[in-house]
Amino acid sequence: MDSLRSMSPLGMDAHLALLTPGPYNETYFEHAFLARYLGLTLVEGGDLLVRDECLYLKTLKGLVPIHGLLKRVDDQYLDPLELRADSTLGVPGLLQAIRAGNVLVANAPGTAFLESPALLGFLPALAEKLLGEPLKLPALATWWCGERGAMEEALQNLSTSAIKPTYPGSDIHASFDGVLGNKLKQQALDEWAGRIMRHPEEHTVQVHTPLSQMPTWVNASKAQEAGLEPGSQMLARSVMLR
Repeated sequence: MDSLRSMSPLGMDAHLALLTPGPYNETYFEHAFLARYLGLTLVEGGDLLVRDECLYLKTLKGLVPIHGLLKRVDDQYLDPLELRADSTLGVPGLLQAIRAGNVLVANAPGTAFLESPALLGFLPALAEKLLGEPLKLPALATWWCGERGAMEEALQNLSTSAIKPTYPGSDIHASFDGVLGNKLKQQALDEWAGRIMRHPEEHTVQVHTPLSQMPTWVNASKAQEAGLEPGSQMLARSVMLR
């Protein structure tokens, strides 16, 4: 947060806030926890106002300037004046305030592209080029099919890999739910191969690594709900660190 403050218009005296979609969002608890832990004001789009290209928080005592935002709202919902007109999650005029340099936004509009799985295929070379050293943690083999050589290699490994959209959640590019090649029959694999060859840049293929397993106690009622054998039992369940 010190870095965000130091780069914001008012420097270390800046008022920072965390912009959340609200309590109906599935990660709202995380937003509230982060705001409290980092000492940020937790705000929704309706709490904010842009006036004269500056961002303000509406309070009972009047308008309070906001100099920096930690954004947890998807880009397309950020400003109904310039992006999705039906959005009630953003702030009208926010993009103009950003362009004017009057508010600093972390996770700035457009940076969500860095979440594209396609970039994972370039990380090893980028680390060597920019940092002069290999990655501390090795990356999974990933092929962005927009490169002909990568596409050919990806098609050879389709049955043991995950097929993912290059632009997940995009309103402009094709997006789809990722699939695991080892769950598909040959006909489905052939259909996916055809889709990839028609629109290679929209597909990214990544080696599938199964999640680690851990023993989990399942009580009788939960076992019945899940259609398992009756009675409490110990089962292996997938586990990951989030």
